[in-house]
Amino acid sequence: MPRHAPLSWNPDFASRSVLFAPLLPVAEALRWLNHWPDLATLDALFKSSARPIVTGSALPVHLVASASRVDTGYEAGVFLSGALQTREASWHDLLNVLVWLTFPRAKAALNARHFATPPGSVATTKNRTSTSDALTLFDESGIIVASSDPELLHLLRAFAWKDLFWNKREEVSACMRFVIFGHGLYEQSLQPFIGLTGKALLVKVEETFFATSLAGQLRHLDERAAAALSDTERFLGTRELAPLPILGIPGWWDANNVATFYDDGNYFRSRRRDRVPGSPAA
Repeated sequence: MPRHAPLSWNPDFASRSVLFAPLLPVAEALRWLNHWPDLATLDALFKSSARPIVTGSALPVHLVASASRVDTGYEAGVFLSGALQTREASWHDLLNVLVWLTFPRAKAALNARHFATPPGSVATTKNRTSTSDALTLFDESGIIVASSDPELLHLLRAFAWKDLFWNKREEVSACMRFVIFGHGLYEQSLQPFIGLTGKALLVKVEETFFATSLAGQLRHLDERAAAALSDTERFLGTRELAPLPILGIPGWWDANNVATFYDDGNYFRSRRRDRVPGSPAA
């Protein structure tokens, strides 16, 4: 991944790219600021949310400075007290806050699942289990892919990128939605680059899903992601999450308007024979 200089505060970030469309409703309150939002401003968004922002243990989530001492570790601290450690003037942490506001049920389910992992794995990386790795990967780089067409999901799992994004371009636009979940992937999307890849959770939806409002779609995907994250038979390893070169998604990157864009084998890689396909759609 290329290294970038830190970005300054940009109040219009969420309206400048289709990649940030899911965050636009909750980020709207920040557009009028001419400086980084402080913790009190962000915490007020939690308190004023129409949807309860609570942990898997039903405690209200509240922001605390990252320097605050949390002996139990980050994930356990959230689960046991609702304290979400957040650094000021940090895109990574700000985007995490916005994802909590957009996908409260999924984030709570993810945190509860982290807490339920064996002792020690919530506090240190060296003791992580394969489940912890999968949960962390989705938390940082996850993208929810909703489709009413099983064939399109099959092409995604088969890494048939040109067939999917070029030959089936109209079908993808009509029958698929791609919604970034991972706050790390959102942070990378502030300065997109060829190589930008998400880890996909595949969700089967009815055709009526695409006729609903953005708010309705996000609520539905929040519930579906929460159900998948709560399923102890899911997220047992990182290979369950299908890699997805997101700049190939129609409408997400101007350069993909020509077929030759998908001939870059370094970005649109074929599936290795020894790789286990991503898990079936939820």
